[in-house]
Amino acid sequence: MSGIFITGCGTDIGKTITTSLLLLSAKRLGINATVFKPIQTGCSAKITPEGKTELILPDLEFVSTICCNSEEEAKLLQKNNSYKYLPACSPHLAANISNTEEISISKIYCDIKEVEKDYDLVIVEGAGGILVPVNLNENFRDLAVILQYETILVANNKLGCINDALLSVEALVNAELPPLAIIMNNTTEPTENDNYIRKDNPKIISTCSGVPSLCEIPYTSDLSKNNLEFWNAYADKLAPTVQHVMSKEQTYE
Repeated sequence: MSGIFITGCGTDIGKTITTSLLLLSAKRLGINATVFKPIQTGCSAKITPEGKTELILPDLEFVSTICCNSEEEAKLLQKNNSYKYLPACSPHLAANISNTEEISISKIYCDIKEVEKDYDLVIVEGAGGILVPVNLNENFRDLAVILQYETILVANNKLGCINDALLSVEALVNAELPPLAIIMNNTTEPTENDNYIRKDNPKIISTCSGVPSLCEIPYTSDLSKNNLEFWNAYADKLAPTVQHVMSKEQTYE
C-alpha cells in the first residue's frame, strides 16, 4: 500500500487543489486511489430531511466534485474523515470550542489504516501547516511520522514564501521526513510588480532546501470541473510523481 501526505506552509494555499490533481492523476493511471482528510474545520451545516444537523466537509466535497464520476463514489470519498468541526480555526481550538473529545492521532492513524484495506494509494491532506496542533501534545508532523508516507509540501507562490517553505522543510527533515517535492501554487494572479519574485521563488527554495520543485500550478479563476484544460494539464504533470510513489512501494515489497 502506498500513500502521499500533503502538507503546506499555511492555510488557504492550495493543498486541496494539489490533492485533487494527484487523485485525478492516479485515477487516469488506473490506480485504485482515494483521499483522506483527517481533520476538517470550517465545515458548513445543513439540515437533513429527518431534522438532524449534518456537517459538510468543504475539502472532500471539492475533491469529489472534481474527481468522482458518480454520486456513489462521491459519497464514499466524503466519508474519509476522522474529525469535523464548524469553527474555522486550528483543530485543537475547534475541538475545544465544540466541547467534543480531544483529537487523537492514534484514532486518525487507525481510520486511515482501515481505508488502506480497500485502496492501492491513499492521499492524506493535512490542515494548515505541518506543525499545526491537533491537541496540546500532538501536531500533524506526529501523524506524518507514524504514517511514513511520501510527503509533498505545498507553498503559496508569493512574496514571503521562501522563509515559510524553508522552515517547513526543516521541520520535516528534523523528523527524518524529508519531503519528496515542493509544489508552488499561485492562489492569486501574478502582477508586473511581483512576477519576477514568483519566477525566482521555486528556484531559490529548491537550491536552499535541496528539495526539488515538482511543478508550479498557475492561478486560475475557474476551478470548476469544466476547466478541463487546467485539470488535465496539471494531472499529467503530476503523473510521474504518482508513478514514482507506486514504484517505490513495489520495490519495497
